[in-house]
Amino acid sequence: MRRTFLAFIVAIFFCTGIAHAAENDLRLWYTKPARQWEEALPIGNGRMGAMVFGGVADERIQFNEDTLWTGKPHDYVREGAGDVLEQIRDLVFAGKDKEAAAIAKAKFLSDPVRQMAYQPFGDLRFHFPDHDAASDYHRELDLTTAIARTSYRVGEVQYTRETFASYPDQVIVTRLTSSKPGSLTFTLKMDSPHKVWKNQTMAPDTLALMGKVQDDGLSFESRLRVIHEGGAASISDGLISVANANSVTLLLAAATSFKNFQDITANPAERCGEILSKLEHKSYDAILADHTADYSALFNRVKLDLGRTGPADLATNERIQRINKTADPKLGAAGTDGLPADPALAALYFQMGRYMLISTSRPGSQPANLQGNWNELLSPPWESKWTTNI
Repeated sequence: MRRTFLAFIVAIFFCTGIAHAAENDLRLWYTKPARQWEEALPIGNGRMGAMVFGGVADERIQFNEDTLWTGKPHDYVREGAGDVLEQIRDLVFAGKDKEAAAIAKAKFLSDPVRQMAYQPFGDLRFHFPDHDAASDYHRELDLTTAIARTSYRVGEVQYTRETFASYPDQVIVTRLTSSKPGSLTFTLKMDSPHKVWKNQTMAPDTLALMGKVQDDGLSFESRLRVIHEGGAASISDGLISVANANSVTLLLAAATSFKNFQDITANPAERCGEILSKLEHKSYDAILADHTADYSALFNRVKLDLGRTGPADLATNERIQRINKTADPKLGAAGTDGLPADPALAALYFQMGRYMLISTSRPGSQPANLQGNWNELLSPPWESKWTTNI
C-alpha cells in the first residue's frame, strides 16, 4: 500500500463502530480500538508526531521525530556527470529519448539515485491488567483541541486517556485518569524498531530510549517522565510500573543528532534534557492551556458549514461505509438506507486536512513529507520522503 499524505488522511476514517450521538461535529469518533496503524489517530506538533491506537488492556502510541532519517551528509553529484551532459542533450534534440534516458540513468543521475528514508522513532506500550472486560468504549480525535481521547469502563470505574502534542513545550503529553482514586495500575515500556537501541533510567521518574539508525548515521534519544498523583511509580530494567495511582501524566521528549544537511553532531540527550527541564515546575493544566491556546489560534481561523443532517450522529467509519454503499459515492449523496445526504462529512474531511497540516508543519520543523511526520516502517513506501511534484 502506498501511503501518500492524502491517502493517509482518507485511511484514518476507516475503523469499526456503531451509531452514537456526536457531541461535536469536529470530532472523529469510534467504538473500537484501531486494529492497524492506518486506523490509529494522528497527533503532532510539527516536529513530533504520534499515532494513538486506543487499546484497552494493551495500548500502543507510536511516535516520530521529523529529523530521523537513514543516510548521512553526502554529496549526491555523480562523478563524471558533466562529461555526458552534451551527449544527453544532443540525443534528446534528435528525438532519441530512450537512448538519452539510458545514459542519464547510468552516468548522470544522483549517486545514489534513490533518496534516503524517513524513519520511525519508537513506541510506548502500555499494559493494564484486568482491563480486558471493558464496556462503554469510546475513542475520538477532537479537531478543535487536537486531543486524542480514549475512555471506557471496567466494573464501576471510568478510565480516560488523553494525548496531545504540544508545540509550545515540544513534548507529547498523555494524561491518564480514573473515576475512583487509587484505580490506576499499569506497566509501560518504550522501545524502537531499530536494531541498535537501549533503555536507561535517567532519574527515578524518567526512562530514556537511545539508539542509532546506522553506524555512521543519526543517533537519537527520547525521554519519558512519569508524574503520578497518589500510589507509587518505579522504573526497573526498562519497565515503568505504576500502582494504585489517582492520575498519571506522561511527558515524552525526543531529539536526534541532526543539525543540518551537512552536520549530524548534535547531542540528542542534551536536547531532551533541556526540553524536560523547562517543564520541571509546570503543571499539566498549564501545559494543556498553552497547547490549546496555541493550536486554537491556527485552527479556529477557518470555519466551514455545509449543513447538518441525521447521519452526522453516526460514528465516523459508519458515515464513510454508508457513502461507499450509495449508487452515487460523492460525499453529499443521499444513502440507500432512507437517511439523507451527509454534507457535514465533507466539512469534517476538509477540516481534517487542515488539522493534519497544522500538526505536521510548524515554524522550526521540517516540511511535511509524503506522510506528514507519521511513519511506522523502516522501509516506507516512496521512502516517505519529500516529493516536490505533488
